[in-house]
Amino acid sequence: MSYNKAIEINPKHANAYFNKGLCLSKMEKHKEAVEAFDKVIEINPMDDQVQGYKAICLQHMKDIKKHKESIMSVDKAIDFNLKDAKACFNEGLCLQNMKKHKFAIMSYDKAIEIDPKYTDAYYNKGICLFAMNQHKEGVESFDKALKLDP
Repeated sequence: MSYNKAIEINPKHANAYFNKGLCLSKMEKHKEAVEAFDKVIEINPMDDQVQGYKAICLQHMKDIKKHKESIMSVDKAIDFNLKDAKACFNEGLCLQNMKKHKFAIMSYDKAIEIDPKYTDAYYNKGICLFAMNQHKEGVESFDKALKLDP
């Protein structure tokens, strides 16, 4: 990987670690991707974007402890940028994957409040509502998603 060469030349090259993490994630090498993202965080602790990518990788790991860690990572991203709809959405995904549908809906609602046209947030909210046997509300959420993105 050419990112390794860039890191060898400059061990504080946050973008090289970030891009390496993205590549590893695409290759489904999530543990290694998390390690690369951790290096970015070590270099630049205020990087909210990398926290979201780290959370997604942690979610792909089939360990419930990693799922809890993913929530903490997303929470840090939200703390850095309270108006980040994607971070709120990612928090919802983490909670949804942990079957915490009520809390996931709250995160999706935060994402929708920040970005009322966030189609995926409406869609995933609908999935959670269905999982909670709130079918009418789920259909309403799906309808909003379809209205925004037919």
